[in-house]
Amino acid sequence: MIHAQTLYLIGYVSQVTFALTMVLLTWSDRRSKGMDWLAAAGGLQLLASTVRFMMPSAWDRVAQTIAASLLILVFFWVYLGMRWFAVRRPLYEQWPTAVVSASMALELGFGIMSGHTGYFALVFSRLVIFGIMAATMHMLWQTPFRPMQAAARFCAGQLAVVMSVFVFRLIVDIGLHGHLHDSLMIAARVAMLISVSVLSFSFISLWVAESKRRLHEETRTDALTGLCNRRAMEEFAADEIRLAEQNKSPLALLMLDLDKFKVLNDTYGHWTGDRALKTLGATMLATVGPRDITARVGGEEFAVLLPGRDLSAAEMLAEQLRRAVEKVRIEEGESTIKMTVSIGVSMRKPGERTWADTLRRADKALYQAKRGGRNRVMVYTERTAVAEGLHAGRRAAAKALLTGTDTGARRWQRERLKST
Repeated sequence: MIHAQTLYLIGYVSQVTFALTMVLLTWSDRRSKGMDWLAAAGGLQLLASTVRFMMPSAWDRVAQTIAASLLILVFFWVYLGMRWFAVRRPLYEQWPTAVVSASMALELGFGIMSGHTGYFALVFSRLVIFGIMAATMHMLWQTPFRPMQAAARFCAGQLAVVMSVFVFRLIVDIGLHGHLHDSLMIAARVAMLISVSVLSFSFISLWVAESKRRLHEETRTDALTGLCNRRAMEEFAADEIRLAEQNKSPLALLMLDLDKFKVLNDTYGHWTGDRALKTLGATMLATVGPRDITARVGGEEFAVLLPGRDLSAAEMLAEQLRRAVEKVRIEEGESTIKMTVSIGVSMRKPGERTWADTLRRADKALYQAKRGGRNRVMVYTERTAVAEGLHAGRRAAAKALLTGTDTGARRWQRERLKST
């Protein structure tokens, strides 16, 4: 049979290993704030076990009372750590902290009394811990963050196992099975050791899921503006096109270009140019709707995908965006820099499976806006296509004159005849 002291030693070593692992993960990744609480919980659990080991046998009741009181705080800190991963907002309410503090004080008060109050203190501490664990499990199971759901629900399931072991251990501790007490105590301690060890690994699984989520987001985010990058926009566009095809709903696209950006860079430097791009990105986010998807797709080119908006609504938003950017001022020394954008608007046509054609039409409308004098909105229509063809023909004719060939001129004449 396994000796009780052997189990204590194995459990203590596992707690030391877990606490050190949490501290190293917290130290290596300062962005995962939830790991701070989990590392603190691991350290506090280690402290509670140390108190029980180091206290002389005459102080056993006091040691158990202190350890039980600290265990309440351990699971509350676990709740706060899990909350960061599952909810992503701090605990603003003061009453949970007050309840935990009062519970710890009552546990200490009941525990130092003699007689049957020791059993009452044990039951009281376990009930408080059960309440904290139940709240933690519910929060983890209901997390709205899809990349975290698998790891969060694994943690919730493991917490349910630990809670079941706690119930079993409580039954054994209060002596409901007198003649089997020693054997059941060993079984309870083994079950507790295994379940808590697996729970510790589930904490690490949360950290791994968060690291993967963050890496995925970083590969889809423009580092300068914080908007989506082109890769992310293509993924969002594929999803929105599929939904638009299923629901027969409209899908519009805006293409924006910061006017005279090269002149701004050459005049004020690239640092000011970066400020202008950041400011434009922030202005776009403040203007578009919550369902609209904004991305930086090139140097000074931006795109906005507008699910559910028809052409008139897209044109209206584009004009709002143009006016908003026109009001922006950037102070650079003694100079005040004004910004304007040219915007092209296009609609997805029924049956189109990719955003390539919609993007091409919006891009053509954008360049029509720039050729028309900049700081304006241009909607892609058949007239835009004709104008684009005429412009291409004029370029070809000019090239033919410069090179001494008439191929370009003849092509331009043919395209002009087709358009009339």
